[in-house]
Amino acid sequence: MNFWKYQVNGNDFILTEDSDVDVVSICDRHYGVGADGVLVVELIDKHCVCKYYNADGSYAEFCGNGICCVANWYMQIFHEDVCQIQMGDTLYDLYKDKDEIVVKVHCPQMLGPNLYKCGVIHVVADESIQDDTYNVNFCEILDRNTIRVQTFEKGVGWTLSCGSGSIVSFYHYFIHDEIENEVCCICEGGSSRIWIEDTFIYYAVMVDDVFSGEIENTYS
Repeated sequence: MNFWKYQVNGNDFILTEDSDVDVVSICDRHYGVGADGVLVVELIDKHCVCKYYNADGSYAEFCGNGICCVANWYMQIFHEDVCQIQMGDTLYDLYKDKDEIVVKVHCPQMLGPNLYKCGVIHVVADESIQDDTYNVNFCEILDRNTIRVQTFEKGVGWTLSCGSGSIVSFYHYFIHDEIENEVCCICEGGSSRIWIEDTFIYYAVMVDDVFSGEIENTYS
């Protein structure tokens, strides 16, 4: 099985075109390659479909950092600065802005006072809770242009950063008029830029191509 490993602010992924990948085994940091999740991509001509799986093997409809990695991979193949990636039932627009990859997403759907859906469901936590039902984001407003976010991600655990979690946290505080319409979002592994225009949120990050390789897709 051929694979590529990427990371965004410490949130790391294995990208492969092999749909038979053993997600749990290859994500194992002791016996496998090690990652927070796997991006299984399929190219049909230039149409790119991606399925994302958490490290525990569970499927997720969206991954903000992951889709930026897929876009980086796609742009390198086709030597383009814009692309569309399908994740779940949604087609996302992405583009390159200098050294960053930017993804355009619809504003999250509000499901409750602190509960949102951005492809996957996130809680913006006001107190120290840890719930395996949803992704949980612990946030701090440093000033009106800067927030800090730490995410406990369903199917993964504590992550160094989470794209969808950062987007949801930004949106939560923006609609409550606690921050401006563009911020720097600081996670443990690094920072991103997030801003809102009309009904869309833009999330911009640096994608790092860590290494590529080939591995037997069998484990003892």
